[in-house]
Amino acid sequence: MSTNMGKWSCSVCTYVNPDTASRCQMCESTAPNVSEPHSQSYNSALQSSFMSPTPDWPH
Repeated sequence: MSTNMGKWSCSVCTYVNPDTASRCQMCESTAPNVSEPHSQSYNSALQSSFMSPTPDWPH
């Protein structure tokens, strides 16, 4: 997510980065306007590791 103050918020860890950063300075996810196919799958895997378990977990 970009802002008009020269910064963008990481969609993975929410760290606020300068617009000049092509990757998050905290978790190294790709900036919203940078296209890197491999990092998108990495970001999906990273996000899924933070998702809540299903309601019937643990068994």
